[in-house]
Amino acid sequence: MFKLLKALVVLALLGAIIGGAYGTYYLLIEGPNQRDAQERAQAADPSASATPDPSSPDFEKAQALKRERNYPEASAALEAFLIRYPDSSHHEQALGLLGDINLAELFSGRAGPGKTEYIVQRGDVLDRVAKKVKSDPELIYQANNLDRIMLRIGQKLIIPEVEFTIEAHLNPKRLLLLNHGKFFKSYVLLDLRPLGKKTGEIRTKVQEKIATNSGQRVVFGSKEYGTSLRSLTLAGQPGYTIYAIADNVPGSKKPAGSGLGLQASDSEELHSMVSVGTPVTISGR
Repeated sequence: MFKLLKALVVLALLGAIIGGAYGTYYLLIEGPNQRDAQERAQAADPSASATPDPSSPDFEKAQALKRERNYPEASAALEAFLIRYPDSSHHEQALGLLGDINLAELFSGRAGPGKTEYIVQRGDVLDRVAKKVKSDPELIYQANNLDRIMLRIGQKLIIPEVEFTIEAHLNPKRLLLLNHGKFFKSYVLLDLRPLGKKTGEIRTKVQEKIATNSGQRVVFGSKEYGTSLRSLTLAGQPGYTIYAIADNVPGSKKPAGSGLGLQASDSEELHSMVSVGTPVTISGR
């Protein structure tokens, strides 16, 4: 029995010595070698070191809902995503998708939440209807997918119950359109003449909606309107303008004074939704 105990003690001591030796070997030699190998692999393939974005599965689910044209659920999923993952690598994509859904729903021509119906009466024209329902004629035109401004008695019109505000941020260069205080769509600002040097905050409103074709003012409903450049003049001294940047367009030029430049298609889109009096906030650096 004594010999057996002695043998066990010897084995334990040998195990401790061998284990300690291996631990030291791993700590001083093998471990650093493995880390060096990992670092070399990461340097050769930077993507291997990237930490997976935990928000990706939720973003992909929202994308799938949009592809299926399940807009109500896709919109809710994207709104929840943006709240839950404010620092996600998919943040800009999510904003873009949500903006596209909001716009598609607004101009779908269908009744739904946030919309009412109006039945055209005798003597109604688009401008008169807009004044009755306190909306904008161009917004009603777009929301109903009309191809002419003439109306017929008994015609059903969808009236969006929107309350738009504009927030222009000089850093980063973003223009946000909000509806009832919630995100609706985002646009990239391409020019800040000379607003890029401003600090603080400017509060103003849309003073006039302007459309020009070949340098001449045109009115909504005219045949020249479809190919016109759109801009919004803002109240204030000196006057500010949200305008379309359209190089190589005959007769187009930047407005005098301070301005916020948008891609021509973005300026046209914004112009079709907002109305005179829409509040605008410009935030400096």
